Formats: sequence, C-alpha cells, structure tokens
Amino acid sequence: CSSSPTIGLISDTDYVETLSLMVGLLEQDRPRHRGHSAQLARQAGIVGQRMGMPHKELAALSIAAYLHDLGKPPERHYSLASNAANPEWKAQAKACCRAPTKLFETVHLPAQVNTILAQLYEAWDGSGTPQGAKGEDITLGARILAAVDSFLELTKNPGNAFGRVFTKQQALEHLKKHAGVLYDPVVADIVGQLQSGALLVHRLASEGRQVLIAEPD
Repeated sequence: CSSSPTIGLISDTDYVETLSLMVGLLEQDRPRHRGHSAQLARQAGIVGQRMGMPHKELAALSIAAYLHDLGKPPERHYSLASNAANPEWKAQAKACCRAPTKLFETVHLPAQVNTILAQLYEAWDGSGTPQGAKGEDITLGARILAAVDSFLELTKNPGNAFGRVFTKQQALEHLKKHAGVLYDPVVADIVGQLQSGALLVHRLASEGRQVLIAEPD
C-alpha cells in the first residue's frame, strides 16, 4: 500500500474539491442547507488539525462531511442535537444513517470515511444510534463531525428539532451542557473555542500580533 496521499490517481485535494463542487450544486435547491456541507468540512477540518489528526484522516473527515447528507430525506436534516431532542427523528436517522455509504458503495470509499458516516449519530454516553457506541469506541472523525454539525444545525437551520434558530451563545451553551453526554468533551471544548473566536485570538497572540476586539455596543 503506498503512503502517498492519493485515491487511485486522484489526489485527496482534487477528490475533496470535486465533492465540494458537486455537493454545493446539489445543495442549491435546499435553501436551509445551502453551503452546509462546505461549512461542515471546513470547520471540522480546523478542529481535526487542532487535535493533531494526520493528513489522511483529515482528508477522510472532509470527504465524510461532504457526503453525510447524500441519500437522506431532503425535507429534514438529522444531527446529534436534533436526534437527542426528538425520538422520532432519532429513529428516522437510524434508518437512513448508512444511506451515503450505500450510495457510494461502488466507489470504494476509504474505510475511515465509511466508519465516520456510520457513527455520525452516536453519542459519547452511548445514547446515540445506530449501535449505541460510546466514548472512544466512536471514531474521532465522527465525534468531530457530530459536534460541528450540531452547532451548525442549531445556528443556521430553523427546521431543526427545536423549531428555531439558536444564537451563537445559546448553541455554545448547548455544547457545554452536553459535553460528556452527547459530545466528546475535548471536541466540544475545541468547537466552542473555534466558534467563540478564542482559537483565532490565541493564534494571533502566539504570533506576536496585536488583537483588537470590538464589542457590538
């Protein structure tokens, strides 16, 4: 097996960029989810880098982010947050969670991608679906996608299981409250830092740059 970061003769970067274009076009007809997969891939990638994931795992994370909604009912977007709030949604998510994998079964996706997609709705405490996996038995990529996907679902999609869009602060409080329950505590903390701007402030400060923070008032 070659250590070169390629899928066949196509580089990981080209593969991911192709998925970005294709999925972006598909999402154009879904106003509530337009650009969602690209946001998910980008933000999950930042979290993955922060957690020291190697290149091939980061590539698998991005691929899973772009594929995670394909083949699922377009009228509803499932996430760990929404599934936990509505048992009916959780049951429906269980029934369709493997849809992307089945849709791409002839493509021979990397094993890591299939695992991430299969475990996207698993919860840290074992209350998720479809297998009830818990803790570190859930692959890291799935734990990252679950937390980022839930944050985006809460702050961007009025059709979530709560029936309303959360403010960023409310979504951050959700992550904090459910860290160690729905979400990997370390992942939830890093997602919180990313979304609050703390990671950017820390990076700029570590580079010796001055940081100006403007309050809305």
